[in-house]
Amino acid sequence: MWDFTRIRDIAITSLKTFNMLPLAKILLAREFNIHNWEWEGYVDLITRPEMLSTEDALKIGYADSIKIFQMRESLRPPRPRLITGLMTETVKPYFQASSLVVQTPQPVPIEEPPSPNLKGKHRWFLYEGTLYLHQYFF
Repeated sequence: MWDFTRIRDIAITSLKTFNMLPLAKILLAREFNIHNWEWEGYVDLITRPEMLSTEDALKIGYADSIKIFQMRESLRPPRPRLITGLMTETVKPYFQASSLVVQTPQPVPIEEPPSPNLKGKHRWFLYEGTLYLHQYFF
């Protein structure tokens, strides 16, 4: 009766002439079920020189963002490791500025392993003969 599939195909073909950003391709592909655009968008994000921004990661979701980062990491050439102190000083400010990093209190020495009934999240560990409890929240 109505040839909406043909109209859809014409619209998709017309949109291909635009130079869309990879994120736009992925989001449009998801919304309108244009699967090859989604794959093209992922390939573009994986192979481009710029890394995925936090804002873009939120838009496409953390699961897909992690996959993109994993693919980028697997495809890049190996790099020599930086000196540990230099690496720490490079990484630390980046994560301190991140909203994902939570400041945690100092570990507290305890006499026995913690009870499973404790509130919040806990990690206990033994260090130089002393058992410590570390409580943290997300």
